[in-house]
Amino acid sequence: MMKRVIGMAMMMAMLGWMGCAEKVAVPASESEEAEPEVVEASVTAPAELQVAEVACGSCIYKMDGVSGCKTAIKIGDAHYMLAGETIDAHSTGLCKSAKAVKVAGDVADGTFVATKLELTPAL
Repeated sequence: MMKRVIGMAMMMAMLGWMGCAEKVAVPASESEEAEPEVVEASVTAPAELQVAEVACGSCIYKMDGVSGCKTAIKIGDAHYMLAGETIDAHSTGLCKSAKAVKVAGDVADGTFVATKLELTPAL
């Protein structure tokens, strides 16, 4: 047993030592220098948050085709299944009552894809 422990410790030390080696990029030839890659950064405005209502699509909203407890969102008079950044229906009590959220995102293929989601105080 002791030999295994010592052997494993030596292997881990060797892997750690090998992983710490500095890696140096070498150009294809000494006379030819590689040009650095230029990457353009795009700056987008932060998504605007809107207040909406979330609840269980099955228990509260009674949505057709929804089996089991899944989080859905109500925007205006329409209900959408929630995708992207979401919250668990059971652990947040969404099967018992709806809750207010601040949300950013868009509707795509009949589903609301949230990019940001924050629970707010009760409705």
